[in-house]
Amino acid sequence: AVSNRSYRVSGGALKKKNQELYLKRNQFRVWLWRAALAFVATIVSLGLAEAGLRHFCGAPFGTPYVEENPNTIYSSKALTSGRQWFPGEYDYIFHTNSKGLRGRDSPYARTGKHRILCIGDSFTFGIGAGDEESWPVQLEKRLNFAGPDSYETINAGVMGWGLAEYLVWMQMEGWRYKPDVVVMAVHANDWENALNGLFTLNEAGELERHTVVRKDIAVLKNATRYIPCYNLLMTHSALANHLKLLVVALSGKGASQPVRVAPGGTASLDAFSRTLSLNKAIFSGLRLAAQRMGARLIWVYIPRYYALKPETDLKPASSLFMQERFASRFRETLFRWGEETDDVFMDMTPIFRHILARSQMDA
Repeated sequence: AVSNRSYRVSGGALKKKNQELYLKRNQFRVWLWRAALAFVATIVSLGLAEAGLRHFCGAPFGTPYVEENPNTIYSSKALTSGRQWFPGEYDYIFHTNSKGLRGRDSPYARTGKHRILCIGDSFTFGIGAGDEESWPVQLEKRLNFAGPDSYETINAGVMGWGLAEYLVWMQMEGWRYKPDVVVMAVHANDWENALNGLFTLNEAGELERHTVVRKDIAVLKNATRYIPCYNLLMTHSALANHLKLLVVALSGKGASQPVRVAPGGTASLDAFSRTLSLNKAIFSGLRLAAQRMGARLIWVYIPRYYALKPETDLKPASSLFMQERFASRFRETLFRWGEETDDVFMDMTPIFRHILARSQMDA
């Protein structure tokens, strides 16, 4: 009787243990099923968001190509290969060399060819164009077309740079190339970069250079440091690029303390007026840097797109109208300064208007 009772007790304990084990396994299966459903739902949601951004919002995306640089706020990354894509606008592959410049490596030492140093912003870098389609490369091909291969161009364009960044780069890096000619491609919005804090005027009216760290770039650098396959995500995902823009927006733009970025922008007449004396000093600094290189300086003015259209297309009260007014005044001021020198000045506005008119006729 005792043995039978012990058997019943041990059998009951084993049954209870098996039931507990079954419940645990069942709970694990439920958790696994829920996790699978959550994973699938997340993938589907991300896929729908990606498709929506690509096809309905026209979101641009591409390989990260700039990095933090306190001397110029940011600069192009060295030895970077990637893709930039904007649906309906452009889709191109780009490469940067060991010095962060677009295209092939160019040694500092002269190679016996006439050297032309091309400095500018995204227009010079060649946004929307392949490596062999940027205007510095096209210029080299044209110069060498009818004769021996005796000219070389160096593309020193960086997206978003302006007169202030050009001067810093010329002083720190550009002089090493010892060019014969420097082509300074100035965009209509370049006057705004005088407000970024890289230069100020002292009481004697002389330029003083500063290092500037922008908050949004620093935050983005820290936020993406631990993200695996970050470059791959940015190259192929519009959603990832939108999330990056959200991080930038939440971090807030501006310089690190002490703040050297003056308030104001394209909508402020006071901001424009305050930049004139500083821009003229930077303009003179660029001329002096070219003279010290022994290079001839050529200025090329790149207009805004809206300057190529009739003014009636812009409402007088709109911000675009005001921006175009400031761009026009900057152009007039730039050419007035140029009349005081023997530099060559080229205005691309009439040429671009002709190209736009021809393209509209062909369409």
